[in-house]
Amino acid sequence: MKRFLAALIVLVAACSNGTTGPKPGLDPIMLVTNHLAGTDGAAHGDTAYVTWVDQSGQMTVNHVPPLTSACVHFTPTTMTDSVQFTVAYGAAIDGATSPPGWAKAGPSIWLLPGSGVHEDWTADIYDGRIPVIEVAQPPC
Repeated sequence: MKRFLAALIVLVAACSNGTTGPKPGLDPIMLVTNHLAGTDGAAHGDTAYVTWVDQSGQMTVNHVPPLTSACVHFTPTTMTDSVQFTVAYGAAIDGATSPPGWAKAGPSIWLLPGSGVHEDWTADIYDGRIPVIEVAQPPC
């Protein structure tokens, strides 16, 4: 019995060094620039939406008003959650409707927060197109 307890103590000590389990990482981040303006060039064009959804169903929607930029990110419910994004304007937040003058990019591939892969993005919202580009460094 003493040998068993000694072995158990050694095992617990070896496993309690704090290196197991999820490690904090960076969540996906995106610099969104909404170039949409009204017909007179004023800032009353369409608001852009960045919708983030994780594998557990958590959804976050960021709003980016016309002629502004915003740094948006998604914090998943757990460190192991995958997340994907959709960028849209002129449509319902879920992208289900297609009224005149709308555009949508996405959904993206599934991203793994904290993995160091596919974490940094930029999106530029123009009339009729939304280029979304993965970048090498955090954009904001």
